[in-house]
Amino acid sequence: MPLQVINTLVDIFIEKIRPQYPFYDEETLNSFRQSVIHPGAEDSEEPRAKVSHFAVSMMMAISVMTSRTTDLVKQSVLAESLYRDALLYYDRLGPSTLTKLQCTMLLVLYSIFRPGDVNIWNVKSLAMRLAVAMGLHRETCGVDDAFDDSTADLRRRIFWTLYYWDRAISISSHRPLGIADNHIDVSLPCVPAGDRVTARFVRSLTLRQIQSEVYSVNFFGKSLGDTPYETWVEATEQRLSSWADEVTSLGDHGFDFFEFIISTVLLHLHRPSQARPVLGENAVLACFDAAASILQGYWRMIVRGFLKYDWHMAHQAFEAGIVVLYVLRHYKTVLESHRTTATILEVVNGFTNVFMLLSRRWPASINVEETYERIKIKVLKQFLAGRSSEAARLENDELDRLVRWDAHPCMYTASEEEKIHQGAFSFQSHSQEHDLGFLSSTQNPQLLGVPATSLNSTLTIHVFDPLRTNPVVANQDFTEMADFCDIDWNTARLEAFTDPSFLHWAM
Repeated sequence: MPLQVINTLVDIFIEKIRPQYPFYDEETLNSFRQSVIHPGAEDSEEPRAKVSHFAVSMMMAISVMTSRTTDLVKQSVLAESLYRDALLYYDRLGPSTLTKLQCTMLLVLYSIFRPGDVNIWNVKSLAMRLAVAMGLHRETCGVDDAFDDSTADLRRRIFWTLYYWDRAISISSHRPLGIADNHIDVSLPCVPAGDRVTARFVRSLTLRQIQSEVYSVNFFGKSLGDTPYETWVEATEQRLSSWADEVTSLGDHGFDFFEFIISTVLLHLHRPSQARPVLGENAVLACFDAAASILQGYWRMIVRGFLKYDWHMAHQAFEAGIVVLYVLRHYKTVLESHRTTATILEVVNGFTNVFMLLSRRWPASINVEETYERIKIKVLKQFLAGRSSEAARLENDELDRLVRWDAHPCMYTASEEEKIHQGAFSFQSHSQEHDLGFLSSTQNPQLLGVPATSLNSTLTIHVFDPLRTNPVVANQDFTEMADFCDIDWNTARLEAFTDPSFLHWAM
């Protein structure tokens, strides 16, 4: 691979992505780059060299996936080849250390963009288990002198980045949280004076903490003590409003993303749940408006050409769409009294359009589109015919089942997981939960035939084409793939390659 391409992709990760997910120091990432580009007399089998090659390959793969290119095939070919190159080093990284956890977190970040390559749930859970095993969820300040201030803050940043992802992934898929909030006592990362980037990261964490509380109370029976439920709901709405007002007053240009998360929190706060199975009028309208806001958020992403988070979109948009159909079916009179028929139909059909676009990017998500359409047709027939929900109560049991609080509205079940990752590599369960030696091509037959591509070689890649049903073979030289995105390799214009405002939009 040309040196300028390596530098450009690594610069994108360091300058645009790392500040938003600060689980590495910038100096460490630059040292990895130098180790790969200028190995000198360093033995390629030394542990440091393995880590460097893994990290550089993963940084480049993740940077490639932030491109706004519409050529999904070329983008996927390049990203997956870099990911597979990194896998050759993962099982040789040694024992469960902070370094191995950071490398595992690179896999988590990659899985957010490429859920067909890495099982996002399994790799996130693995990373959280590693973090808890190393005690990153506990505050060490004042307990012992094991860590200096710099190391202690790095440990905090690693844990809280993982916490951020854990809440995003677990809540989107309606699965248990990786660690309960009451088991965490580590402080939030330090915010140096004038550091707006770190300040935004910490603000996003406080929003995730509110979201975690809502999820735990409504879906996992967390006790509110003596506080009445409706009082807690009103207080939570006020906390969200105050949080948004503070962000607006600070002129934080990440608010568009923050507003999107607030909408998902409001949806979970007001939708049917274990804590509130029957909705009042205000909750019905709040559900509908939150779902409509989520839909608008995804359309803004589509219009701006940054539809990247397929896995999150599949789960979040599906849940929002299903909740809209549920309230339309069971609370038709309330909706018709406060929202026009045109508005209702615009939202209902808007989710159809989003799912159609998503299925082109990620064919496995066709399950989402088919399920939503099947249920939507029944609900709209009842709605447009003016039939009461009581009269048609038994005609749409599938809808009620999906909205039940003890059934997570995921796009796939455990038995369907293998079909979703058809043609692509995914993490599987293993007897030694912290040992991923089974990822190597020598131990996993799925990886046989995938060559060990070096950073300076021509690619011969067996890759899963997201727009086709069968694997394809691509023979491409890196220099011939330079036109796959908006980047000018000669002048290395980073701003044309990625937009920092939307790197973590849908999480």
